[in-house]
Amino acid sequence: MSRGKVIAALFLAVAAVFAVATANDLVRYDDYDYIVKNEALADGLNGRAVRFAFCAAGYASNYHPLTWLSHAADISLAKALGLDYRLDGKYKPLFCVDEGAFPHLVHGVNVLLHAVNAVLLFWLIMGMWRRFHRNRPTGDAVVAALLALFWAVHPLRVEVVAWASERKELLSCFFMLLTLIFHVRPIRLPRESNWNLLVENLPAICFVLALLSKPVAVSLPAVLMAYEWIVAKRGFRESFMRILPYAGLSLVVCYLTFVSQTVAIEVGKGCGRLTRLLCVVEAPIIYLGQTLWPSGLCLDYAI
Repeated sequence: MSRGKVIAALFLAVAAVFAVATANDLVRYDDYDYIVKNEALADGLNGRAVRFAFCAAGYASNYHPLTWLSHAADISLAKALGLDYRLDGKYKPLFCVDEGAFPHLVHGVNVLLHAVNAVLLFWLIMGMWRRFHRNRPTGDAVVAALLALFWAVHPLRVEVVAWASERKELLSCFFMLLTLIFHVRPIRLPRESNWNLLVENLPAICFVLALLSKPVAVSLPAVLMAYEWIVAKRGFRESFMRILPYAGLSLVVCYLTFVSQTVAIEVGKGCGRLTRLLCVVEAPIIYLGQTLWPSGLCLDYAI
């Protein structure tokens, strides 16, 4: 099977599995704060939305400007498609032709983004294959596609796709995957090309966009360090110097996130330091366990 057919099959398979999510409505967990009641985004993607996205650190205890702009783009797209605007009591704005039309659009974008992320993971796996199997540079596209498909349809991905507010996770994953792809398989242009400066900095640009989508991307420098030191087999000092700019950007976003989540931090202080420390240790263990045996993942939304 050609690589193009493998990619098309992977994209369509992931989109088909999650297509049912397009029937979802918005829920009261973050969706109303992020989209429905967010008046700064009510007119779609414009100057007001851009100012809010980058300057309103702390709204909904988050700093993810690119995610805000993504939600604003959804509203602009809804208007372009002719979805009606109406006020719905204390919540606004809502766009609808019939019940749930705007939520369908939002979830549809999530499904498409996730399918694209599966394809990007496929390309990343193929790039890593070239590193480990230089004698077989083409790799095994079918195996890479199956690995990407396993990740994409794993039950832990359901919330990310089916919940409108998790657009931040999808966007951040999209740009993190691009960061890794451009880092592992850098684009080479002729030395005299005017695009060299841009191309050389594509990994850093994508990393910044990942950070602006969701601060969870601050963990990516550790992955890049492991790649440089273990896979690329560069010395520790050289590897550290190569990822230092990424670490610096992560520290800036860590500070912005700390400022944005002052309310959540105050609430967390009531749990005690030992409890919070145990949560830090316990969370990755639980996540790894659920990766191997996913259970107890369903949240009761009927409130």
